[in-house]
Amino acid sequence: IVGAPNAGKSTLLAALSNAKPKIAAYPFTTLVPNLGVCDSLGYKSIVFADVPGLLEGAHTGVGLGQEFLRHCERCKVLVQVIDGDSPDPLGDFHAIRTELELFSESLSTKPFIVAINKIDIPEVLTKTEELQTYLVEAGIELHTISAVANHSLL
Repeated sequence: IVGAPNAGKSTLLAALSNAKPKIAAYPFTTLVPNLGVCDSLGYKSIVFADVPGLLEGAHTGVGLGQEFLRHCERCKVLVQVIDGDSPDPLGDFHAIRTELELFSESLSTKPFIVAINKIDIPEVLTKTEELQTYLVEAGIELHTISAVANHSLL
């Protein structure tokens, strides 16, 4: 699970699995990767890894990103969580994709889905229309969710 700080990655991990990550309403709550096992998606089990929020420049060592981007290379699929209440959700999407691409070719070609989070906030669906249109036109699998309200997760 990758994304910008405060996108709701740890909240999503807690909602999907047995994990109990630290969750708070300020950036950089997650300082180490968290793992959680999910048994309710129709598979035997899936292990989700929540990595600390990525900043521009993470591929060069800015923030904690470079250390944890290596963990993402071992994942089969990435879930990119977008904060739907962000001032620029489309920009956040591109910033994270750019960091993954600049870090390694294997991350840039890894399968991924996008989860626009915080749809429990009334204006989020309208605020993310540009991003949703972009993703649909690009053929990228998109889910609109609320991790905190446990909405549209399974």
